[in-house]
Amino acid sequence: MKYFDRAALREVRNRMEEALKKVSDDLGISFEIGKIRYSSDMFRTQIVCVVANTSDDSSVAKVQWNQYCSRYSLSPDDFGKTFKSLNKTQANADFEIVGYKPKSHKYPILAKNLSDGKTYKFPVSRVRAVLNK
Repeated sequence: MKYFDRAALREVRNRMEEALKKVSDDLGISFEIGKIRYSSDMFRTQIVCVVANTSDDSSVAKVQWNQYCSRYSLSPDDFGKTFKSLNKTQANADFEIVGYKPKSHKYPILAKNLSDGKTYKFPVSRVRAVLNK
């Protein structure tokens, strides 16, 4: 590899995820690779690690949700719940709550559109409204 570009870093990310998957299975740790920032000769990323416990709640997203959900009067049980969008452009689209972004103040809730698989961000007020909280 002579320089870093978007395509090269996709390959690097895929190989890192493969290698971390092996370590994850051996040690019982869940890994998540963050955004990659790069120039032509270097890149930087963050890796978040969570010790897996005996339940299935060991994903990084689930651990973050459990840590921060109470700040907005949401419960740990709300993770994975589905709701219909109130947005006119995505009318009647089904979304599943899949995460939380601690640094995002306006749109901290992450939800996946079940029809196209894309992840969207939502304000807490909208999610609380559709969950009747």
